[in-house]
Amino acid sequence: MNNSELDSFIKKAKAKNLSDEDIKQRLLASGWGENDINAALADDDLVVPLPPTANNPLHKQQAPIAVVQNLSVRGFEYSIMFISLWASAFSIIWLAITYVNDLFSKASGDYVYGSSNSGSAFMITLLLVTFPIFAYMFLRLKRIELTEPDVKSDPSRRKLTQLTQLVSFLIAIGFTVYFIYSIISPDANNSGSSEVVKRFLQTLIAIVVAGGIFLYYWREDRKHLR
Repeated sequence: MNNSELDSFIKKAKAKNLSDEDIKQRLLASGWGENDINAALADDDLVVPLPPTANNPLHKQQAPIAVVQNLSVRGFEYSIMFISLWASAFSIIWLAITYVNDLFSKASGDYVYGSSNSGSAFMITLLLVTFPIFAYMFLRLKRIELTEPDVKSDPSRRKLTQLTQLVSFLIAIGFTVYFIYSIISPDANNSGSSEVVKRFLQTLIAIVVAGGIFLYYWREDRKHLR
């Protein structure tokens, strides 16, 4: 896209009532430099002029325009989807690790799954509520992305995708580091082979869930940039 194409894009975007900020964010997401965008917006001859304040009966009724940028409709939907994804993934990891703890502890009678751990009931409830929301929003937005590929450039989606990748990466790395550390420097209570196996399974759970989320959105971003 050359400068003439940039000007043409801005005119078409304004014809669709997109704000300067929305246009700017889309162009930034596509790789355009901020200076080129600002210059093109400043030179655009379709900027709507402000109405005259004199003899304008509506002038006194106009409320101040908020400076805070609102989410787009798609950005709001992506926010709901990613929040539901985070809650569902956290619940799955918690419940799976709790189940592993139960397998290794119930023989001694020290731990009974779900009875002494009140958090498990809450996590099950959280999963039952948030996962259907995530599944619905994911399928809905995926269908929209197939018909409208530009939706993937929504600023809110890009920010949430990058945040999700970062958090899932940190979770997977954190569990891996802790597992390796527990082997290299075991204390008196964690030196048994059963403890090593238990920690390995806990780490595997975190890697499968968090790592799977990371890889999915990593690949999605790479495909979108091609």
